[in-house]
Amino acid sequence: MLQKSLLKLLLLLLLGVFIASSCSTKRKATERKVSVCLNTVDGSEIIFPDGKYYAFRFDETTISIVIEPETVLKSLTEAGIHWEEAWYKAPARMCVPPGSEIGMMVIVEPAFVVRTAGKVESIAAYGFIETQEPGLGECAFVVQHFVQTIE
Repeated sequence: MLQKSLLKLLLLLLLGVFIASSCSTKRKATERKVSVCLNTVDGSEIIFPDGKYYAFRFDETTISIVIEPETVLKSLTEAGIHWEEAWYKAPARMCVPPGSEIGMMVIVEPAFVVRTAGKVESIAAYGFIETQEPGLGECAFVVQHFVQTIE
């Protein structure tokens, strides 16, 4: 009985090693791994650090659409645009301040701001324009904050 248990344990261990080795990523030494940290913050408490800022241009056709910031940031990264931080506030029809149970019926316009270390001309192709004063607009109480780290 003990031998059967040990044999089963050995087979499971070998299977685990096989699966782990087949799922490993094979990267070239020159490739960079990019990880994105996401958290939700109160936008009224954000102090924008030094850097170049770009704001997404929402127009009449995109202002009511909830864009996927992760998808946009992934596209920027794949295009070689190195962003450091990003903030996204989704559009809404109600504004509920922190600690309140009562919401104000208003149209909350979306905001999407990206910070880079320096000037990036090619970011305009993705709908961003350079801004000297980054901001998230009114009712920025629930903001997604993204941080890019290169390992």
